Amino acid sequence: MKKWIGIVVILFGISMAQEPEPVDSAKIWFSIGVDYLNKNMYEDALRNFKRALKFNPNFIPAHLDMARAYLGIGTNYLSRGLADSSNIYIDSAEVVYRSISSIDSTDSRGWQGLGFIYSTIKNDPQKAVEFYNMALSLDPENVDAVYGLAKTYENLGEKEKADSVYKTAITKNPNSVSINYSYGLFLVELSRFDEAIPYLEKAYEIGIEDVDRLKEVLNAIVRASLQVGKTNKDYFNKAVHYSNILIELDSLNFVYYIDRGDAYAGLGRSNQALKDYDKSIELSGGNPAAYIKKAMYLTYDLKRYNDAISVLQNLLESENLSDYYRALGNFLLGDCYFNVGNANYQAAKARSNRDGAGDAVRYYERAKEAYNTALRYADASLRDQIARRLDLAESNRSKAFGVWKGIEPW
Repeated sequence: MKKWIGIVVILFGISMAQEPEPVDSAKIWFSIGVDYLNKNMYEDALRNFKRALKFNPNFIPAHLDMARAYLGIGTNYLSRGLADSSNIYIDSAEVVYRSISSIDSTDSRGWQGLGFIYSTIKNDPQKAVEFYNMALSLDPENVDAVYGLAKTYENLGEKEKADSVYKTAITKNPNSVSINYSYGLFLVELSRFDEAIPYLEKAYEIGIEDVDRLKEVLNAIVRASLQVGKTNKDYFNKAVHYSNILIELDSLNFVYYIDRGDAYAGLGRSNQALKDYDKSIELSGGNPAAYIKKAMYLTYDLKRYNDAISVLQNLLESENLSDYYRALGNFLLGDCYFNVGNANYQAAKARSNRDGAGDAVRYYERAKEAYNTALRYADASLRDQIARRLDLAESNRSKAFGVWKGIEPW
C-alpha cells in the first residue's frame, strides 16, 4: 500500500511541475507593439498597445509606448503640413502621459514625456521646464529628464543653468552617447573648444549609429581642434585625423578638404594644405569660399602674392558672384598688390633705385583700384577696414611717387 501511495505522490508532483504558467496576454500584445514601434509602423503599434491595455489597464510600459506611437503619427502629419490632424495625436499622447501619475504617483516618466512634448513639439520651454522638474522631483536619477531639462535651458539661452544640468546628466550617465555629444556641441557653441573635444570624442568612441549625427560630431571635433590648435599645435594633428574619417564617409564634400587644408596649414605642411584647397575648389564647382580660403593662405601665411592674385582673378571672373564675395575678393586682391608694392619699394630702397620706386607706385595704384572696387560692393562689416587700407595705400603711393620723381628722400 505504501508503495502505491509513493507512486501517486511522485506522479502528482510531476503533474504539478509540468503545469504551464498562465499566459500574460498584456505582455504578448505589448511586445508585438514594440516591434512595430521600432519599425516606425505607428498605427500597427498603437493597435497592439491598446490590446495590451485591455488585459492590463495599469501596464505603464504600454502607456508610455502608446504615447510614443501617438507622437510618431502626429509628427508625421506635422511634417506634411497637416497641423489639425497632427494636434489630435499629439494631444492624445499628452493625455496618456498625464494618466500615468494616476496609475503610479511615484513614476516620473509621464511628466518627463510631457516635458518632451512641450520642449520639442509645442515649443513652450517654460512649461517644459516645469514638467521636467516635476519628473526630477519624483526621480532625481531620471537621466532622460535631466538631459531634456538641459536642452530646454540651452534653447532658452540660460547657458549657466544648462551647463550645470548637463554636468549632472554626464555624472549620472557618463556613457550616454546623446548626452556626451549634446554637451560637447553645447560647449562648442560657447567657444569652450578644449572642454568640448573630450565629450565629442567619447560620443564617437562609444558609437553613433545615425550617419548624419556622426558627421556632425566629427565635424565639431575638427572645428574645435582647429581653434585649440592656434595655441597647441598637437590639435592640428587631431583635426587631420578626424577630417580623414569624414572624407572616408563622404569624399565629395569640399568643406572637409578645406578643414583638413587648414589643419595642414597650421602644421606648416603647405604642399598638402594647397592640395586640399585645390581639391575643395574642384569639388565645390567653384564655390567662392574655397577660392577665398586658398587666396588668404597664399597671401597672409605664405606671402606668395602673385599666386594669390591668380586665384583671386579666377574668382572675380565668376558671373554670379555675390556682392559679399566680390567685395572680399577685391579687398584681398588689393592687399596682394599693396604687399607687392611694399616689396618693390623696399627692394628699390636697398639699391637706391628710384625707378624701382616707380614700380611700387604702379602696384599701389592697382591696390587702390581694387580697394575702391571692393568698397562699391562691401557691407558695413568690411567697409571701414577697406577704407583704412585704401588710405594706407594712398599714403604709400604718395611717398613712393615722391621718391621716384626725386622730390623726396628715401
